[in-house]
Amino acid sequence: MFGYYDPETLDVQERTAEIDFIEAASGETRRVSISGSSHARQIAHSMGDQCVHKIAAMAGPMRAVRGSMVFLPGDPDSGLIAPEGGSGKPVPLRLAFDVSHGDLPSSGYAIVQGAETDGAILVNRIAIKAAPSPDPALRAAVSGALSA
Repeated sequence: MFGYYDPETLDVQERTAEIDFIEAASGETRRVSISGSSHARQIAHSMGDQCVHKIAAMAGPMRAVRGSMVFLPGDPDSGLIAPEGGSGKPVPLRLAFDVSHGDLPSSGYAIVQGAETDGAILVNRIAIKAAPSPDPALRAAVSGALSA
């Protein structure tokens, strides 16, 4: 879920705290109870992301990645991106918005922004320059994902 923490609504009591989170898609407001110091650090980090990326995520820290990408055949919402510089293996991604088959190029060079959760990126923004074929490592990763 993407949106904005409203710092004006932060309410700190002796042992508890709460803050409003406004969902970007619907504009609905959720009251978030801050339970413990690790949760407080996560929300503080998300508010930092909000300053940098102009949006925050409840799912995890925001991340921007550039590189060759390909959508999985038959699933216009899921794909893999090979980060620029060949640093590591391809990263799974899933779009956080609805698309239909053919709305986006099936492969190309992409810049994605989203929340990192469980090693994947839940994408809230994507820009793709179409390219006919992704790099060989990415093709092999897609083949492996389809046979699994």
